[in-house]
Amino acid sequence: MPLRAVLDGEQTESFAYVPERWAALKASYKSRSLVTACCGERAIPKVSKRGTQFFAHARRG
Repeated sequence: MPLRAVLDGEQTESFAYVPERWAALKASYKSRSLVTACCGERAIPKVSKRGTQFFAHARRG
């Protein structure tokens, strides 16, 4: 569960977002450049069952 990603060329951490900004990111990430910091693959902002905000790897293919 990656907590760091690169959004439009800038490093970002999921835990630094307040819920309102996280919701805005979830609504707009498809039109922006969001990749994981670990491997540079496309990322998706998500929230776990326990409420933890994190970045998931997008499916390939």
